[in-house]
Amino acid sequence: MTFFMPSFATQQLLPPWYSKAARNWAFIIPIDPQCIQNYLDVWLNSKGPDQAPYYWKAMPAAEHGYGVLMVCDHTDFSSIQDGEPGWERLKHREVLWIFPAYRYERTADNLLVGQPTITWIQPFALDDNSFVMFSSREIWGCEKDMATIQLEQGKAADPLDINIALQGCKVFNPRSISHLIGVMKISMKHPEKPFDHQDWERDVSDPNLAGMLGHFLAGIAGPTRNPKTHQPLKPNKIEINTLKQFRDAFDLRYAAYRGIVASSVTHDEVSTAQFHSGEDITIDFMWSDTCAERWTQLFGLAKPTFPPGYGDLEGQKLPPANVIDWDMPSVRGKVTLAVSFTADTTFEVLDTLFTYGLPSGS
Repeated sequence: MTFFMPSFATQQLLPPWYSKAARNWAFIIPIDPQCIQNYLDVWLNSKGPDQAPYYWKAMPAAEHGYGVLMVCDHTDFSSIQDGEPGWERLKHREVLWIFPAYRYERTADNLLVGQPTITWIQPFALDDNSFVMFSSREIWGCEKDMATIQLEQGKAADPLDINIALQGCKVFNPRSISHLIGVMKISMKHPEKPFDHQDWERDVSDPNLAGMLGHFLAGIAGPTRNPKTHQPLKPNKIEINTLKQFRDAFDLRYAAYRGIVASSVTHDEVSTAQFHSGEDITIDFMWSDTCAERWTQLFGLAKPTFPPGYGDLEGQKLPPANVIDWDMPSVRGKVTLAVSFTADTTFEVLDTLFTYGLPSGS
């Protein structure tokens, strides 16, 4: 028998994963709640071929829902499959889109029973490390793509600039050549005065936003130490539900494998949390045939009508044109507020909630 030699790949691949002192930026963005429900209905609520014993529903919203665009800079990332951080540490950056939703239990007669559980849904993620990207796809089944993520931050008073690009085509045609095109450009100015989120919460008139902020802080960015005694508090933890599938080329309902995976993200030792007003932040979504479907369906953005160029990016600091192609229209999204923080983060697979197509009783 061939002796199995443990290697960097085989050890780093195994969850749970641990990220020490990761720097995070979370941008809360308003979106049409129908965008959320449409995604839930297609990816989680539809039969494939049988029906899952759960039903996901967008959280109630009179006018609009909210999602979180996260940018995470992991500088000390490793597997803790053996109980402690491994020696095979690596660095990577990721950008992901998540939103909260209710998960109800559903009977065979399609009746919703009991009180819902709040879970988070992650439609897509981008990563600049190919190993992490493939590991995420194979283990979690998340829709993670390879990207270039440039993060520039000078002195404290300097703005934060995040440039995100991936391999794609600005226009699909038989002669299109895939190359590195801009996806998003995020810029955040240093606030002229501290942003007091507690005053902002008291003044907010949108109960949906107040609820969103409460779930967000409790699950992601809330303090994990008592500010007076500095004693440890309960870590922040959220559950993420993901549709994992090996696809059929023509009909997703007939995928070779299709299941719903529950995983968790736990933030501990949260520190240096700072809130930022949406007035100090711009997020420009670059419009290309590669990204248009994502922007329209997940963010509810409309195709720009002005011709190619830099659009809203005119006059902004951009990477060299020979590195990333930014010559396309852009749409500026609305940001309500943001929070930046540092945290120790643990990623863990909890369970496979449901596997489609198994015989009854399996």
